Amino acid sequence: MVKKLGHGWQALFVPDQADKLELIAPALAAAGYVAAPLAAKKPRRGTKIALLSTAEGAGDKLLRNAGRHVEGAVLAPGFFPDRQDPLIGAFVVRYEERFARTPTAVDAYAWDAALVVRAAVAGGARSRAATADAIAAGVVDGLTGAVRFGADHHRSDGGLLYQVQRVGDGDDADFTARAIR
Repeated sequence: MVKKLGHGWQALFVPDQADKLELIAPALAAAGYVAAPLAAKKPRRGTKIALLSTAEGAGDKLLRNAGRHVEGAVLAPGFFPDRQDPLIGAFVVRYEERFARTPTAVDAYAWDAALVVRAAVAGGARSRAATADAIAAGVVDGLTGAVRFGADHHRSDGGLLYQVQRVGDGDDADFTARAIR
């Protein structure tokens, strides 16, 4: 399948779930395409490509199973439990202590929604209309980015991107995805 892509391309966008990226990334590597930021130096083997993916549902499983094949990839899953990010990491720790599981994107979006409403009320909104106006005029630094809504009442910010990074050296290296703020 990878051979059908031909030659001469520098980036690949995979608009699919993280579990599909787990299968695609090793296939790319087997065909000689190495995920790395375009600014990175030439890899020892293969052709360097920028690997981009929506990777919905990305988490520790993706990194454990395909980390070495997605190192340098830029992901847009909506939320990733980045324990190194001060805001996200604190949320993940509290969430895991309370619910004994890692939060998902749905959990992060729910948290951000509560933050947005809380900020509107704290700013003086006392009615539904005043709350809607406050939400439309404000920006809240949330788990999923700087949450901002447009006049159409849809989210209008760019969200967060995450880049997969190696942690440690050699065969014992682990991988993480760090928020790009």
